[in-house]
Amino acid sequence: LFSQSITFKELDREFKLYTNSGQVEFSYFSGDNISRNYDGNVTKVGPVRISYNYDGKPTKIGSTRISYNYDGQVKKIGGLTIYYDYEGRISRTSGSVKY
Repeated sequence: LFSQSITFKELDREFKLYTNSGQVEFSYFSGDNISRNYDGNVTKVGPVRISYNYDGKPTKIGSTRISYNYDGQVKKIGGLTIYYDYEGRISRTSGSVKY
């Protein structure tokens, strides 16, 4: 699988979401508390809460909702819809997400 990502901001923190795995990377400020759940997933970055589905993929980062297609790839991030080609690469997008 190809490693592609979408980067967006939520409450001045930058989040990078990998479209094939649902893995999240993020920036934070020095005073931010980072909380994790029992699986080790980050559930809070400063004031930004992160929710996960049964597969451990994020479904909401702050106010930004995330959904997945039947292959487990990110289908939608907020108002941004992602389309894939037959090899699982992003072929196009429509809409937007905060940045």
